[in-house]
Amino acid sequence: MQVVFEDPRLNPIRGKVEAGQRLSFEDGVTLYRTADILALGYLANLVRERLHGSKTYFNVNRHINPTDVCVASCRLCAFGKRVRDPKAYTMSLEEVWQRAGEGWSEAVTEFHIVGGLHPELTLDWFCEMLRGLKQRFPTVHLKAFTMVEIAYLARRSRISIRETLERGLSFAVSPHQFADSGYELSDAFVGFAEALSDLLEVLFCLDLRLGQQDQHVIQLGLFLGQHSHQIL
Repeated sequence: MQVVFEDPRLNPIRGKVEAGQRLSFEDGVTLYRTADILALGYLANLVRERLHGSKTYFNVNRHINPTDVCVASCRLCAFGKRVRDPKAYTMSLEEVWQRAGEGWSEAVTEFHIVGGLHPELTLDWFCEMLRGLKQRFPTVHLKAFTMVEIAYLARRSRISIRETLERGLSFAVSPHQFADSGYELSDAFVGFAEALSDLLEVLFCLDLRLGQQDQHVIQLGLFLGQHSHQIL
């Protein structure tokens, strides 16, 4: 079956992809601006199958949100609440560990942990949370915190972002080998990904102008051996 793209601008790029040629900056801009989502998926799958054949990988994760209390006011957020909001919640450490256990089975490979920017929870509290999870579920990978959470904890603790990352990484079984600690920075969610412009950042979150810090967190995390990725 012949595949026809709705956006004819993608045909030259398709030729490069099929030939295994490197795309140019201009090609990237065209891909970014096209509305032909199915064509994008087709091109991406060509590369995926070339690299990995018919293999596809999945993880089985469980989400844990320790608190929805947040000092930020991101306009598109339906999650965060103010401290005095009667519907706001903050789990205790025991509740976090219990929640993890409720959703755990031998098939679970990852706990995905994100929450609000709580004005009272400390870095020590979060490190203890991670330590307790790793002790109780040693085989489960921990993917925790967005760039904004890391930067916020560093600011509240009055320490550097690097020290904040190191303290979070060193809680686990192998404190001298950060790459083996089973900890990973979480995805950089919409509003804080470095690909977004300053204008969009202001529209999403007026209280936290942390775009440059996001990049700094990622750079330091990679330097320390962390893995991370972004969602747009």
